[in-house]
Amino acid sequence: MAEVIPIQKSGDYEDPANTRPVSLLPIVSKACEGSALSQFRDFLDSNGIIHHSQSAKNRKLHSTETALLRYTDELLKNMDDKKISVIVLLDMSKAFDSIRHDLLINKLHKLGVSFAACSWFLSYLSQRMQVVKIEDSLSEPLPLKAGVLQGSILGPVLFTLYVKDLLRVPKRCRALGYVDDTNVFTALPSGQLPEAVAAVNQAQRYIQLVLRSLSTNQS
Repeated sequence: MAEVIPIQKSGDYEDPANTRPVSLLPIVSKACEGSALSQFRDFLDSNGIIHHSQSAKNRKLHSTETALLRYTDELLKNMDDKKISVIVLLDMSKAFDSIRHDLLINKLHKLGVSFAACSWFLSYLSQRMQVVKIEDSLSEPLPLKAGVLQGSILGPVLFTLYVKDLLRVPKRCRALGYVDDTNVFTALPSGQLPEAVAAVNQAQRYIQLVLRSLSTNQS
């Protein structure tokens, strides 16, 4: 059972679309998640499973700072080469809530995660309930049939693995990611600006198609 606290992101607090749901979980479960993440991260790093351009706070030496440094270095290099950078910033809406558990477990199995470990992750994701807490008021409990919890320890790394192939989708440009934020960019001489714009727009469309196939909301 998780208590979901709506944290305001921007705009009118009364509008649920302007809040980020953060799940408060029992301390014992957080300790269990931390132990599992330590072992799982070693497995992922030793097998080179996560794309080198994907950053996340649960990856060693891949924080928000390293993501910004990589991105800034790329822009400065393009400026030194007298090139124009064209960038598309993609922010996945309700990304953590849209994960299909069956697809996630299937992906873990294909990555070489053992049957016993896949069963553990399925148990971790299944039969969860949540209530929304606003001040002293609690909603009625409802089951969670999809997604990973925002505020959990394992949630970000499971989401990263769920969308890990996104950074390989662009063929004519590059992509950098930080959990659910993805930047698609390319650089060309100023005379080839239309070609650069076409390349990043094409990559954006391909990524959107992949995300749609992964989402629980097929509309």
